[in-house]
Amino acid sequence: MCADRGHELARAASPPLEQWEAAIEPSVAEGPALLGFVAARIAEEGSGPEAYRAERARQTDWLVERLALTR
Repeated sequence: MCADRGHELARAASPPLEQWEAAIEPSVAEGPALLGFVAARIAEEGSGPEAYRAERARQTDWLVERLALTR
């Protein structure tokens, strides 16, 4: 999920963030925590600090739903 999101964000940036895109697959073995950070950094690189926070919030919402947690 996080690797796919990272690719999506890197490719959607204008211009595409090729250096970040290249960092995604080597990071897969490190697990979802690193990939979530990478996806958020890609968002920030493409659209600024608020995009980082929005991506982290999106990830939090996904995790809360997936684990059936309550806030």
